[in-house]
Amino acid sequence: MNQKGITNRTIKIPNYIIISFLTIFAIGPQYFINLSYTMNQEIV
Repeated sequence: MNQKGITNRTIKIPNYIIISFLTIFAIGPQYFINLSYTMNQEIV
Protein backbone atom coordinates (compact mmCIF):
# COMPACT_ATOMS: atom_id res chain seq x y z
CA MET A 1 0.00 0.00 0.00
CA ASN A 2 2.69 2.49 1.00
CA GLN A 3 4.87 1.71 -2.03
CA LYS A 4 1.97 2.42 -4.42
CA GLY A 5 1.30 5.75 -2.70
CA ILE A 6 4.97 6.76 -2.98
CA THR A 7 5.10 5.82 -6.68
CA ASN A 8 1.92 7.82 -7.37
CA ARG A 9 3.39 10.87 -5.62
CA THR A 10 6.62 10.67 -7.62
CA ILE A 11 4.66 10.33 -10.89
CA LYS A 12 2.58 13.44 -9.99
CA ILE A 13 5.79 15.55 -9.91
CA PRO A 14 6.26 17.13 -13.38
CA ASN A 15 9.31 15.95 -15.29
CA TYR A 16 10.43 19.47 -16.22
CA ILE A 17 10.90 20.35 -12.53
CA ILE A 18 13.22 17.35 -12.08
CA ILE A 19 15.09 18.20 -15.30
CA SER A 20 15.42 21.84 -14.25
CA PHE A 21 16.84 20.86 -10.85
CA LEU A 22 19.31 18.48 -12.49
CA THR A 23 20.42 21.14 -14.96
CA ILE A 24 20.77 23.74 -12.19
CA PHE A 25 22.93 21.37 -10.11
CA ALA A 26 24.95 20.34 -13.18
CA ILE A 27 25.45 23.80 -14.75
CA GLY A 28 25.34 25.87 -11.54
CA PRO A 29 28.92 25.27 -10.28
CA GLN A 30 30.47 25.91 -13.71
CA TYR A 31 28.39 29.08 -14.10
CA PHE A 32 29.50 30.42 -10.70
CA ILE A 33 33.14 29.55 -11.45
CA ASN A 34 32.96 31.42 -14.78
CA LEU A 35 31.17 34.35 -13.15
CA SER A 36 33.75 34.63 -10.35
CA TYR A 37 36.56 34.36 -12.93
CA THR A 38 35.13 37.19 -15.02
CA MET A 39 34.61 39.32 -11.90
CA ASN A 40 38.25 38.78 -10.89
CA GLN A 41 39.40 39.68 -14.39
CA GLU A 42 37.40 42.93 -14.28
CA ILE A 43 38.76 43.86 -10.84
CA VAL A 44 42.36 43.17 -11.88
